[in-house]
Amino acid sequence: MKTQHRIIGVVISLTFMLFSFNHCVIKQETASKSKTGTSNSTSSSSEPTANLPDPIVDITPEPEPTPMEMPPDPVIIQSQTIDIGVKNFEQINETMAVLTGVDPMTNAIRNTYRDLEVQLPTDNSIKSFLAANQVAITKLAAEYCDQLVNSGTLRAQVWPGLDFGRSPAQELSNNTQRFNIIDQTMNRFWGEQMGGSRNASQLELFSLMSDLLSGENLNSNNTTRTTMKGICTATLSSAQVILL
Repeated sequence: MKTQHRIIGVVISLTFMLFSFNHCVIKQETASKSKTGTSNSTSSSSEPTANLPDPIVDITPEPEPTPMEMPPDPVIIQSQTIDIGVKNFEQINETMAVLTGVDPMTNAIRNTYRDLEVQLPTDNSIKSFLAANQVAITKLAAEYCDQLVNSGTLRAQVWPGLDFGRSPAQELSNNTQRFNIIDQTMNRFWGEQMGGSRNASQLELFSLMSDLLSGENLNSNNTTRTTMKGICTATLSSAQVILL
């Protein structure tokens, strides 16, 4: 059976450090040199040079040149603080347990968590989040959703009114029913007061549900369970759940 899982991607834009340097202007003032009197010149006068007064020599010291101004130290603009974080492996496990109501000490959950622990995020830094982390998160969410859908008590708390003993032809036959199930899933895992991306997320999950039902036996209640596990997994492993 072909099952396509569309996970809402986490798109975080990291801010690059910007460096700003002040341009410096080197100023240098050149003092004008002035000398009065003449030297080494030939007088046009016919009087003997012996009768001329001694030349006046300016002994005023020349002004010192203005020292070259040094450029100011470069000003570095610190990188903007990133106020988005991701839950670490313990926080993700605890969050999924609370949202689904599944006991994290259940053998299947505990074994899956131990197998995936080293692949889950080790800290809360979004900068170190890798694609491998998302794969592990999705696998852990799939195990939680499997336990959730297989428990009549727990699934009734998430999807009240949905009869898992009936086929998709009976329970998911029209768009109104499908959107109702999607809204219940989003409200449970994401909360009713999520941001403006709610409509886009609804359409993504609706498309996923259509893909999960395509080509399957719509008269089997097993298809209903499989479809809901896919919707649950996509929602539980999304950015709305794993981001701080």
